[in-house]
Amino acid sequence: MESFIAKVPTEEIHFLLPENIRLSTKPSEIIELPISSEKKLARKRFYRLMLDQNRSIHLSYGKFSKNIYQKALSFNKAFPQLSCTPLFINEGKNATLFGQEYFDGRPIDESFDDE
Repeated sequence: MESFIAKVPTEEIHFLLPENIRLSTKPSEIIELPISSEKKLARKRFYRLMLDQNRSIHLSYGKFSKNIYQKALSFNKAFPQLSCTPLFINEGKNATLFGQEYFDGRPIDESFDDE
């Protein structure tokens, strides 16, 4: 059975960022993307954090397996032109925050669900 995540305060997301990113950003700079913000309950929550005018981080908050980061690194190494670079993963008390290069798109699992 899948577990769903209710809306999460951006302060909670901000707290899970690596220290070097957390110290140079504010919770108010984290924006939840419409793909999850329009839902009361979602399998994953998706956010964008602008680091500067040209760089953003795509944040995914959900129930990830502990080895998702290593799998993402391996996939990115094999197919850098087809994937985003994973940046970090941090486990929270209720879910995990996974950060990678920003991409504008739809989560692959939701795309397959609609087919």
